[in-house]
Amino acid sequence: MQCLNVCLLTILCGFAASASDTLRIDPPHWFVTSHDYERSLCLVELLVEGNGLLSVGGESEYARVIDDRPATNTRYRYVTLRIDPVAPPHQLLLHIRRTGGDTSVRYELRTPAQGARGLHPSDVIYLITPDRFANGDTTNDVVLSMHERTVDRSKPSARHGGDIAGIINHYDHLRDLNVSALWLNPVLENNQPVASYHGYAITDHYRIDPRFGTHLEYRALIDALHRDSLRVVMDVVVNHVGNEHRLFRNPPDSSWFHWWPSYTNTNFKVRSVTDPAADPLVRDTLLRGWFDRMMPDIDQRNPHAARYLIQHVQWWIMEAGIDALRIDTYPYSYPEFMRTFNRELTTTFPSLTIYGEVWTESLTDQQSFLDSTHSDLQYGTDFATYAAITAIMSDDPAERLRGSNALIASLQSDTSRRARMHVAFVDNHDVMRIASRASTMDSWLAAMAILFTLPRIPCIYYGTEFFFQSEDDHGRIRADMPGGFPGDQRSLLGASQDSLRYEEWMAYGLVRPASTWGRAITAKTTGTFAILPAPEGVVAYAHSDDDGALVTIVNTHEHEARTVSIKAYRRGPTSRVLRMDGKAMDATNFELVVPPRTATIYVVWTLTTER
Repeated sequence: MQCLNVCLLTILCGFAASASDTLRIDPPHWFVTSHDYERSLCLVELLVEGNGLLSVGGESEYARVIDDRPATNTRYRYVTLRIDPVAPPHQLLLHIRRTGGDTSVRYELRTPAQGARGLHPSDVIYLITPDRFANGDTTNDVVLSMHERTVDRSKPSARHGGDIAGIINHYDHLRDLNVSALWLNPVLENNQPVASYHGYAITDHYRIDPRFGTHLEYRALIDALHRDSLRVVMDVVVNHVGNEHRLFRNPPDSSWFHWWPSYTNTNFKVRSVTDPAADPLVRDTLLRGWFDRMMPDIDQRNPHAARYLIQHVQWWIMEAGIDALRIDTYPYSYPEFMRTFNRELTTTFPSLTIYGEVWTESLTDQQSFLDSTHSDLQYGTDFATYAAITAIMSDDPAERLRGSNALIASLQSDTSRRARMHVAFVDNHDVMRIASRASTMDSWLAAMAILFTLPRIPCIYYGTEFFFQSEDDHGRIRADMPGGFPGDQRSLLGASQDSLRYEEWMAYGLVRPASTWGRAITAKTTGTFAILPAPEGVVAYAHSDDDGALVTIVNTHEHEARTVSIKAYRRGPTSRVLRMDGKAMDATNFELVVPPRTATIYVVWTLTTER
């Protein structure tokens, strides 16, 4: 928490709001800007919290309180601050009248960090669960002010001690892997009594969890990434909070949250949100039901709750330089709120990238959330394509055929440039590791070949590059990275070929160069995408431009090789075909014979510019 309160007088340092004379203001400071497109940031609603509040006022040459009203819970006041678009950084003196005596507080308006750069179709995202990657600072393993004060690596659901310092210490792994964007599972405070490691039960929207490190360490990591032209993705949770959040335990108004006569879980029926014929009760249960008993559901129809959620994201973008947002449990929030959320943030930060977790294998349902008349989501995490890839890996021939047809349908559903910004994956922190689905190394390689050549942004979950295996248990899916923790008997981080097992070296040998394809082969990100004619059970597609093509062919048949023509990409007599492993192919007729149960990548190139 060290630097979050530098801008305020000592009276603002207490974030637990337990003492009678303690004040808290969210956001803890705000920002100035001279850019016209950021004018919406010139109006901020402060949530002032403390006992005996009567009024809040204040004015400077460049900023002034224009509205001050009590919440239903008199411990809170909603205070609207207007800031001049050309205001310089400065401090505004807020005058707070209280029953126990008046107080003056300096509220700082700062220069924002440079962020909101957005993602690019050539990017490769690396996803880390911070508690499980590396422990760089053992002194923060136990924080006495937190409810969960133990570290036990033998228990999958316990805290293991990974932190921001550990990621910084192993920053070279990101460089060596050639990824271009880092997505961390949430690092905001999760002061929950159990399972607080995962980050999705936020208890303070303006504080880095002290067991992950400090605000300064978070900024240092992001600054290092930006110096190397890497992007930062923030995992945002707007559907729920942890039940230890002070705004749930003592809310400004009861309408900030959804309440039921008895505990009611969400029904997970995503389609009910976009289906006009859905039963209203089914839709209501999806949107108002709690995601978990320890995760109260926020009612974003409350305008102050909605404003609080939007502003905390704006704050982190300007405070830390966030470039992109991943929205957790996207369909479970009110679409009207998400439409406002998306439009306001992308208007304020035009280069910002937002993608939502829309967990459905239905292409129709997935696309509906991208509709401007619905929630107007920019991009999605592509669960439909993920389902197709996992089906292709099956040992059941009928399932593989279904997967190949589903993959073609997914690619046909949106062949525009917009699709290139959807995020593709073969595993993540919520689903089985792809290596556990693969019956052979070849099937794993096939899945990865598809991942890296789709017209999508590929996302690698930490450990996938080392053939991590685990089943459906969340704690085991989020396994520790060997070598990231004190006392580990072996290390994968920075390891040589001699110290890695065969499958680990094979996996790393594919993922590392594949991470550079999007930047090295321009056809993948700026060229034309097309699905090629192919026999049933075969998926063939290509990215091409004037210089050549990147062709992927997936043969799902058990025993039969299949032939696919790529004559359309022949650029004269000097055209050549290489397999991505460097082997030259017979390009006499540009008819490629693909072995059974493989996914093969080819590059078509020419020795001259003749056409």
